[in-house]
Amino acid sequence: KRVVGHFGDSFTEPQETPNEGMHQRYGQQFDKVKRILASTNMFSHALIEEECLEYYNNLGLNEYYFQTTAPEMIAKNLQSVIAAKILNRASDNDLFPVIQQETDTEVFWMARSSLLNRKQSQNYQVERMLEQKYLNLGGVDVAGKVKPWRLQCYRSTGSIYDDPEKYSERLRTYFLQRIEYPEYTPEELQGLENNSELKRITDVYFYANKKGTATEEIFQNLVNRVVNDPSGLGIFINVEPREDGYFRLDIAFRRHHMVADFFS
Repeated sequence: KRVVGHFGDSFTEPQETPNEGMHQRYGQQFDKVKRILASTNMFSHALIEEECLEYYNNLGLNEYYFQTTAPEMIAKNLQSVIAAKILNRASDNDLFPVIQQETDTEVFWMARSSLLNRKQSQNYQVERMLEQKYLNLGGVDVAGKVKPWRLQCYRSTGSIYDDPEKYSERLRTYFLQRIEYPEYTPEELQGLENNSELKRITDVYFYANKKGTATEEIFQNLVNRVVNDPSGLGIFINVEPREDGYFRLDIAFRRHHMVADFFS
């Protein structure tokens, strides 16, 4: 069973937001991560405490990461982050590895993501690898052989480096999970033909995660528009204003109408 919760979304129903730091909300996990890092004998206890607090509270990683990731994996990821920061301090080299953790049912990648236009190609290289390997967007036909993946991607709100001049260097985390569709009998499936109701056609955990949020309303509207589109265009866009001049962009399209490198 996957963890179900609301992360990084706006709600159509009132919700309570906890005030404590992430290291307090996931205290047992936080302590275990510190113990794992200490057992490597690679870093001082003071550095481990400092970097763990920074990682949990100030980097701005999405809560989904902490709620669904094992302490052992978090410790490995944080170990790479600490090593990259030490390398940066010692040699002024901003190299950061692409961290990859994969199982048969879940995939986790973490990579550096720069806000600078001149470094955008680095972001694209990582995402092209993901598309080609998991999303069937690189010209490799795997349709019908395996169940598709669902991708969630989050970018940290804080920089991975302490240097103010490198504030634009963030972390981007990618979560891929096998889609679990609702189960129906053959008779029920016949009655669902051409049904576009979101809860009946999408991943059951995704729907449980987004039920009651603005995302549910936006996605349902987009699905209805794609399904009922008489033009054959097969693509629709929804744009909504957010705070501080930002906008939310959602795109829905018929997969077979789009070129292989649609996202990149």
